[in-house]
Amino acid sequence: MVEVLKSKLDLEELNHNQIRSETQRRHHTISEGSSSSLSTEENDGDDESDNNEYDWQREKHRKIQFFDDGTMSYFWRAHTLTVLLIMISVLIYVGLFEDMQEDSEYNTKRGMIACLCFFILLGVTVIPDGPFLRPHPAFWRLMFCLSIVYQLSLIFILFQSANDARLLLRHIDPKLGRHLEEKSYGNSCLIYDPDSPDDPFHNVWGKLDMFVPTHFFGWWLKTIVLRDWWLCTVISIMFEILEYTLEHQLPNFSECWWDHWIMDALVCNGFGIYVGIQTLKYFQVKTYYWRGLWNIPGYRAKLKRIFAQFGPYTWIEFDWKPTSDISRWVAVLGIIFVFLLAELNTFYLKFVLWVPHNHWLNLVRLFAILFWGAVSLRETFQYLDDPDCKTFGRQSWIVLSIVTTEFIIVSKFDLKTITKPLPQHISYFWLLGLGMLILWTIWNFRLYRISFRSHNPIGVSKSENDTLHHHRITNHRKTHSLTSSLPYRSQSLDAVMARAKRRSHRESLNCSFSSDGGGAGEGLKKNQ
Repeated sequence: MVEVLKSKLDLEELNHNQIRSETQRRHHTISEGSSSSLSTEENDGDDESDNNEYDWQREKHRKIQFFDDGTMSYFWRAHTLTVLLIMISVLIYVGLFEDMQEDSEYNTKRGMIACLCFFILLGVTVIPDGPFLRPHPAFWRLMFCLSIVYQLSLIFILFQSANDARLLLRHIDPKLGRHLEEKSYGNSCLIYDPDSPDDPFHNVWGKLDMFVPTHFFGWWLKTIVLRDWWLCTVISIMFEILEYTLEHQLPNFSECWWDHWIMDALVCNGFGIYVGIQTLKYFQVKTYYWRGLWNIPGYRAKLKRIFAQFGPYTWIEFDWKPTSDISRWVAVLGIIFVFLLAELNTFYLKFVLWVPHNHWLNLVRLFAILFWGAVSLRETFQYLDDPDCKTFGRQSWIVLSIVTTEFIIVSKFDLKTITKPLPQHISYFWLLGLGMLILWTIWNFRLYRISFRSHNPIGVSKSENDTLHHHRITNHRKTHSLTSSLPYRSQSLDAVMARAKRRSHRESLNCSFSSDGGGAGEGLKKNQ
């Protein structure tokens, strides 16, 4: 029985040491800045890695192996010489065969448009592909070129006066460049108005404008871009708080309490986030196996394949892990800050440039920011999660410069508005919030972790230590059941191991004494 116990204890001690060495290895990997583990499953049809981290090498290999699957083969080719021939033919026609115009404004506009078209053609043709491959890599190259054009336009506007910048917009739409009155939504906050028997809910109907579907569809698409419920919810609530904070600067931010929290945050934003989460779940469980259009039998299956061309080629679930370490925490706070600043720029830009809220320019900018943000967040996630990614993404670089330049334009053209002092209670609220954020950061990443590591000699994370503790308890219970039939009852794994070692030591002494002459050995046996 003693030999059986010793073998069982040796096996348990070996398992215990394996768990300890595994947790030490994982902690060493995390401390060196390796990629954080993603979600609990791979949703693009591939197997999981052993430590639940996303296999970026497989993703890179898959992108290298991306090829024409036989669908629309003509459009998958680069056609660099064809594009060059068409462009030179157009320039020859304009320079040699088109009648010359004496209108300077007309010629200036056409020349600028021609320069932009040349730059976009060059970019779409020769710029390397980005992280997205559907519906076509050229589409995302086009979006990247447009982001550069938009940033160049912002830089040009930055060097103009406020009045000249507003007049420049008249070249896009002659209706622009006129002073506008900001609309306030917080004049009357009665849900039911008894003084209007014909329409007592007129205050509610008055708030149902174009922003209601814009809020819903916007947050649906933002959820697909961010791919995280908590991040979307925090940004949605924070923006409503910012509207409360800045309503003394822009009347457009003044809304009723039920408009803020029921119509916007709960109904429109909340339902949009919910639909976005369901869309993410569909993309996660979908099997991504592509076949050429002409290899699929049946017209219905072919039509389904055509629609699938506008979906993702593969899917990566974003697990931002904001509390894993201080660098990820600061990065996620930076993402939230940039996201909120881009939202605020939408309202302040149309205020300082006198653009109506229902003008198509606002909608075009929102969709463009959405496409650029999707690529930049994908690049940012890989930059944070992939240890081999050492370069900040090009689209992320452009997006950061765009958001910053927009804010600088607002500050230059209407510094008086954005520097209006905050009300006293609002200032106290933000000071309290920032103070709590700083204190929590210090507690979570310094004080708590130092205190935790003092009770954890391995220095692993709490979840890993809980796993180790679970194995300890399990081993103790198994050992206790094995030793229940012995003359003494085991109280702990360490006590059983100590007793087994002492017994083994006494037996070794017994053997040594017996080999020396037998008398001492016989006396020891009698004493035992």
